[in-house]
Amino acid sequence: MPDTGPHAAIVDLRSDLLSPPSPAVVAAMQAALAAAPEFELRGDDHESALERKAAALLGKEDALFFPTCTMANLCAAMLAGRQGGLLLVPEDCHVLTSEEGGASSLAGLDVVVLRGVMTDPEQWARALAQDDGSRAGPALVWLENTHNRQGGLPLPADQTRAIAEMARHRGVRSHLDGARLFNAAIALGVRPDAIAAGFDTVSISLNKGLGAPVGAMLAGSRDLIRQAVTIRQRLGGGMRPSATLCAPALAALDSWPEIARDHALAHLLWREIGEDAAIAEPATNIVMIRLAGEGAAEVLRRRLADTGVMALCLEPQVLRLVTHRGLTEAGIRRAAAIIRSILNSFRDTETTQ
Repeated sequence: MPDTGPHAAIVDLRSDLLSPPSPAVVAAMQAALAAAPEFELRGDDHESALERKAAALLGKEDALFFPTCTMANLCAAMLAGRQGGLLLVPEDCHVLTSEEGGASSLAGLDVVVLRGVMTDPEQWARALAQDDGSRAGPALVWLENTHNRQGGLPLPADQTRAIAEMARHRGVRSHLDGARLFNAAIALGVRPDAIAAGFDTVSISLNKGLGAPVGAMLAGSRDLIRQAVTIRQRLGGGMRPSATLCAPALAALDSWPEIARDHALAHLLWREIGEDAAIAEPATNIVMIRLAGEGAAEVLRRRLADTGVMALCLEPQVLRLVTHRGLTEAGIRRAAAIIRSILNSFRDTETTQ
């Protein structure tokens, strides 16, 4: 058993939003603190540069800074502009599990959950054909890439684009929750704009993996972003002065290829734990442990926490481990050894009962 005493370093695998800032991000914030503040909304040079950079990376005309990706997603839902229209979304997407029903309560959309293969074109065609004039029709198609609760699954860019274009053909808006879009780009070996292609709006997180202090971006056409400025203000998300947030966010965005290291750490964690049917090979930076016993994930989480390894229960039988910039190979190896030891103790207990 590895060192688990009170002085053992904490290995925090709860989320990549815990990614610490790089020296470049810290330096950018310090420089912005010394600069004269800007009064106007969207008037700061750092904010303008961040908007241009995000729009270019995602292949869109314009982009807008938000305090959180949840607010950026909510704005996208409100841009659909059809009260009572249907929000078509695969099961277990973040908008369903972690955004307090904002798409329904604030955007007025009626959620339709699609189960099964997230990129099945026949399923999407059936869902988009629901508008017969006597009942509510689709207003917004929604995808999440990578998909958090599917273990950071990257959805192939050609398949997601086909779904977005299918929606456009039927006059339905499409949105991509790309909180971890850069993870998808790295895993699939494509540029970020390929992941975003076809969608009317795309959101990205600036702190998950990238290490910005806070923030997210929503990208789309100039007209949609013009409307988004108004919606953001209604939601209380228009911040000024913004340089101390946008300058470090811009530096963080420049470093997106470095997320590849997070994927390497996830693979290291998986390999070091060893072959185990409960743990699938990670596609990006998320390792999922799926256990058979009811409440077993919470038991594992508590035992890990006692040793300084922090993880997150997504469900009673599912534990999530997320790698990020703040972790070291040594820490990953220590965490893996502890996880392996505890999982083996579970099995030993089962065989003696």
